[in-house]
Amino acid sequence: MKNLFLISTAFQLINAIEAQKYFRTTNNILVLLYYGNQNKDHDQLKKTIDLFKYDELIIYDVSNQKSHLKPTIELINKIKSYQFENIFTGFFSANYRRFIANFKYKSLYLIDDGVYSISIQNELYGSNIEGYKKYILPYSEKKRETLRGKIKFEIYHALRKLYLLLNGCKNDMNNYKDLNFFTIFDIETIENEKIVKNDLTFFKSKLNYINKENENEKLIYFLGQPLNRAFSLSDATYISYLESIFDLYSDFSKIVYVPHRAEDTNIINIIQNKYSKQIVILEPKMPIELYIMENKLNINNIASFLSTALFSIKKLIPNINIDVYSIPVPLGDKKNVSLIYKILKKTNINMYYWKGNYFDTTDK
Repeated sequence: MKNLFLISTAFQLINAIEAQKYFRTTNNILVLLYYGNQNKDHDQLKKTIDLFKYDELIIYDVSNQKSHLKPTIELINKIKSYQFENIFTGFFSANYRRFIANFKYKSLYLIDDGVYSISIQNELYGSNIEGYKKYILPYSEKKRETLRGKIKFEIYHALRKLYLLLNGCKNDMNNYKDLNFFTIFDIETIENEKIVKNDLTFFKSKLNYINKENENEKLIYFLGQPLNRAFSLSDATYISYLESIFDLYSDFSKIVYVPHRAEDTNIINIIQNKYSKQIVILEPKMPIELYIMENKLNINNIASFLSTALFSIKKLIPNINIDVYSIPVPLGDKKNVSLIYKILKKTNINMYYWKGNYFDTTDK
């Protein structure tokens, strides 16, 4: 039997490599899903792919195509005759589920692509809790605000479903609760799903060094985030948060600001111009976890808002000092964010809360 990996980002691929090692999979088919390079996903994947041992590589590239239907049917028909021991998916959106629905498998695992794993586990298995975002929708995760837009999409969806059916393909899964988790997050079993802990053992084994070059230099690495996209936060508000945070590190030699791959260049330019003496901008062409290993960095201090890298780097460097900054979020996101912070607190971090014009450690 074969094993299938559906991957679209470098961080998904890192966790796919760990899954390959942990489950000792063979006959691996790696499918790289290219939906567009807006977040520099393709570029980062190219830096990481050599670490994955595949028997067959399939590139599903719809970056410049308006319709995904034809390439979707082609991919499904290419591999739907196979029997899979495991399917590992880096996401569980409608597009990914459309593939999975057409494949035969024994076990299905979600591998991490950020804190999304925490939210979707609660959505699937803790759906009695109100207030969380609805990630699992019958056929789409895209919002249609106007009545005209909704009607137009309903017609498109009906035609798409019929077209897939006529070509011998299913449109969606019957049972979403087939999903299990291979995760770096300390989430607990709610029902009968399997939760397998990913300790990043393979990558951690490569950190068999102690780089003392910067031993006498007090550095803090701050991981930026595209909060304007996540919470519709204005650039001015985001910069005001950063200014308050940077003030807390005035006794550090340098602040190394690591932008998220999807972060607005306008933000990066403002930081670079305003804090040229205090801050160094570091833009790695690969996930920060790989950059740390490739450059043999001995990082002692790291900080961010909700970055997944806080979890993964803590796995790689258990003694690292982590500062986390909690900010006000829209009402619809509050319970998701609270759940993420609750799990993050289990990893022994320093938590700071926004008080209107400064951050403080008291949650009042």
